[in-house]
Amino acid sequence: MTIDELKESITEGLTVELEGDPDFSEEILEEKVNNAVNEVILARRYKMAKYSDEQIKADIENYRSNIRDIALYDYNQSGMDFQSNHQENGINRSYTSRHRLFYGIVPLTRLV
Repeated sequence: MTIDELKESITEGLTVELEGDPDFSEEILEEKVNNAVNEVILARRYKMAKYSDEQIKADIENYRSNIRDIALYDYNQSGMDFQSNHQENGINRSYTSRHRLFYGIVPLTRLV
């Protein structure tokens, strides 16, 4: 599976989940999925490990659920930039740390 196919597959799955939302925006969702893929690529440090494009394509599929969760988190946080708590009409909301969504994404090399 190519990276573009992975992005498309994740976007399609999330679209099914989110399309009932009256404020749903496929364009914003696509951007969040693209950003999540790029962040996982950076977190894995493929280039520093001299991974080829083929090796990256083969490995990134292992992080599909992380990418999905990061994209969904970012999509749902749209308009609430950097908010850590929300209280309105007696309802309190707290959000998990975005950093936790990167659990299991281990860099291939360390920076010197």
